[in-house]
Amino acid sequence: MFRLNNFTKAFIRLNTRYYSTSTTTITSQQIIDSTQTTGFNTIPLDASRNTILQTRGIHNPNSFFSNLSTTIASTTSSTSNELTLVGETVELIPLKREHAQDLVEASKDGELSSLKFTVVPNQGSIGKYLDTAFAGKEQGTIIPFTIVRKSDGKVVGSTRFWKLDRVNRNVEIGHTWLSASVQRSSMNTECKLLLLTYAFEVLNCIRVQFTTDELNEKSAAAILRLGAKYEGTVRHERIMPDGRKRNSLRFSIIDSEWEDSKSILLSKLSR
Repeated sequence: MFRLNNFTKAFIRLNTRYYSTSTTTITSQQIIDSTQTTGFNTIPLDASRNTILQTRGIHNPNSFFSNLSTTIASTTSSTSNELTLVGETVELIPLKREHAQDLVEASKDGELSSLKFTVVPNQGSIGKYLDTAFAGKEQGTIIPFTIVRKSDGKVVGSTRFWKLDRVNRNVEIGHTWLSASVQRSSMNTECKLLLLTYAFEVLNCIRVQFTTDELNEKSAAAILRLGAKYEGTVRHERIMPDGRKRNSLRFSIIDSEWEDSKSILLSKLSR
């Protein structure tokens, strides 16, 4: 559970829980003390899978992080992860079938399912939408989330890790959509910070990818504001539901760029 607060002090608590009931807790002070003395901190999460959380170059964590806490729950299976990430205003919880109707209602806010440059579920397509997400989760290539507004527990969208490549330590963040009424809030920024932090500092990724329709100028601009680099246009990358051959814009953030991107996101949230 990542918590992002007022950017005045660092508080990191990491719990890794396995279905075998073994529990590891690392306190905020352990991380702060280690980081202040070494400038580089590596925290083992799951020795059997060699998963680590790394915090690099944070010489003054009290000013760099807000009240940041994490609870990461995972099974010992490499193909089945139950992960919850929590920010100040949003909570990313594991996508479940029982979220179907709430997601449909969220998509009605802005009539998102009618957009031509993305795929957002409606009453008729929610079943297939969930089937695709869970099939990828079973294969170990997708970790899907439901986005919940913390203030009232309302479902406001969805996002996911997908194209997860554990060998080459690559992943894509995509299939992200938010109800129209919350799109101009800090929620999307918080979602991206939570996901990117997990990708680079827990999964230890060397590259995180983003893809958007060339027609979706708003999305492309938002991705660039994360600090991502434009890599090119993939022509006829997919066929959209209306039959259009979509050209997709490809962006990425690599590991050496992560600290700069993180600073950008933290700065946005501190305003």
